[in-house]
Amino acid sequence: AQVLSGTISGTGTLTQSGSGTSTLSGTNSYTGLTTISTGVLRAMNNQALGATAGGVTVSDGATLELSGGITIGSETLTLSGSGVGNNGALRNVGGSNSYQGAITLAGTTSIISDSGTTLTLSGGIDGSKALSIAGSGTLALNGAVGFDIPLESFIASSATTLSVNGESLTTVGTQTFEGPTSFGTATSLTSTNSAITATGLVNAAGELTFIAGSGAVSFANVSNNFTSIKVVSASDVKVRDANAMGVSGITATGVIDVATRLENLTISGNISTTDKTSNAVILNAGESKDAGESDGGNIVISGTETILAGSGGIIKLYTGSVSASSSLNALVPQGSGRFRYNSDETYAGYVTAPEAGLNVLYREQPTVTVTADSFAKTYGSAVPELTYSFAGALNGDTSGQIVSSVSVAIGGNKSTSGNFTAGTHTLTPSGVTTSPLGYAVSYSSGTLSVSQLALTVTGLAATSRVYDATTV
Repeated sequence: AQVLSGTISGTGTLTQSGSGTSTLSGTNSYTGLTTISTGVLRAMNNQALGATAGGVTVSDGATLELSGGITIGSETLTLSGSGVGNNGALRNVGGSNSYQGAITLAGTTSIISDSGTTLTLSGGIDGSKALSIAGSGTLALNGAVGFDIPLESFIASSATTLSVNGESLTTVGTQTFEGPTSFGTATSLTSTNSAITATGLVNAAGELTFIAGSGAVSFANVSNNFTSIKVVSASDVKVRDANAMGVSGITATGVIDVATRLENLTISGNISTTDKTSNAVILNAGESKDAGESDGGNIVISGTETILAGSGGIIKLYTGSVSASSSLNALVPQGSGRFRYNSDETYAGYVTAPEAGLNVLYREQPTVTVTADSFAKTYGSAVPELTYSFAGALNGDTSGQIVSSVSVAIGGNKSTSGNFTAGTHTLTPSGVTTSPLGYAVSYSSGTLSVSQLALTVTGLAATSRVYDATTV
C-alpha cells in the first residue's frame, strides 16, 4: 500500500496497477485520464482524481474507493466488474462521500457502500449493462438511471438503504429493490417487458409510476408508504400500503391486487385489465381490518373513473362502511344486487357469490328487521295471507335478495272447530339469521286480533203451559 499526499499536476494520465491499494490524499490538478487497471485506488481529497475534465475508468477486477467525507466534482466515471474481492468497482469505505460526475457502465457492475457510510451519486448512470447496489450502508441515486441508455437490469440488496431521487430508473430487464428504499420525488420505473419488484419497505414522497410492459409489478411490503401510484402497463399488479394511498390509473393484462392496510384508497384514474378470472381486480381499503369492522379505510372514487375487467372477470371492491363509501354508487348503481356485507378478503359473510363485473363488499354488517304485519279478523273468517315488511335495507337491496324465505306462525288457542279464538294472537316471523347478502337479520312480532262473531238466533216461538209432574 502507498499513500500519495503530495500534489500531482501536469497534462499526463495516472494509472493504478498491481494488487495493492494506493491512496491519493493530496490536492491534484493533473488533466489526463485516471485509469484503475488492477488493485485499489482510494481517493481521500475532493481533487484527488485531478481535473474533472480528465475522467476516470475502472477496469473489471479493480476498485475505486472513496473515503474521508469528500466530494468529487463532475468528472465522468466508467465502471466495470465487481471489484477487488467482489467489494465493488466503486466502493464507499469511510464517511459520507459524493461523486457528482456521470457514470457509464462498461460491463456488469457493482457499487458498494460499507456499513455506517453514505455514498451519494449525483450524476446520471447509463449503459446497457447490469448494475447491482450492495453493502450495509446508505446509497443515494440523485441522477436519472438509464435515461439515455437503459441498463440491462438493476438490483439493490436487502442490506442497503437506497434513496432514489433522479425521477427515473429505466432498464431493459428486471428491477429489484430488496432493501429499504425511498423515492424522494415523483419517479418513473420503466422496464422492457420485465418485472419490477420490491420486497423491502418502500417510501415514496411523490407519485410512483410503473411502466413494465408485459412484466409484473409487485411492491407488496405491508409497511410501504406511497403517496400515489400509477401503472401504465404491466401483467399482474400487486401493491400494498400501510396508510392512505391514491391510484391515478392502472392498465394491466393480469390480476390487479391493490390494498391499503389502514385508511382510504382513493381512485382518481381508470383501472382496467383484460384478465377474466374470479379475482381479476381486487381493490381493498383497510385490509388489516376484519369483517364486521366498518372503520379503518374506505374506497373513494374521485370522479367518473371506470374499473373494468375482461369478459367474465370478477371485480371485488372491499371497503369499510356503506355511508363512507357512497362514491362507489357512481360505479355500482343501487338496486343492482351487487353489494355484499360483513366480509373481507379472508371471510365471506354472504352466501350469494359475487357476479362477473363490479361488486362491492363491505366490512360493515347492517341489520335488517323483518316484522310480521299485524291484522284483524272476525272469529270464524278465513285467515288472510300472512305478510311481513322489511326495515334497514341498503343500496336498494330487495327483500328477495336479502332473505330467501320467511315464515310467519300464529300463536294462541284454537276452538274445537279449528278457528283461532277471540282475542289477541302473536304473529312470529322466522327464517335465516344471516342473509344471503351478509346482512344480520332480526325478527319482530306482529299481532292478530280476532273479534267475536255476533250470534243471532231465529225461528224460536214462546209458548205457555201449566207446570206438571211431566215437565222437565
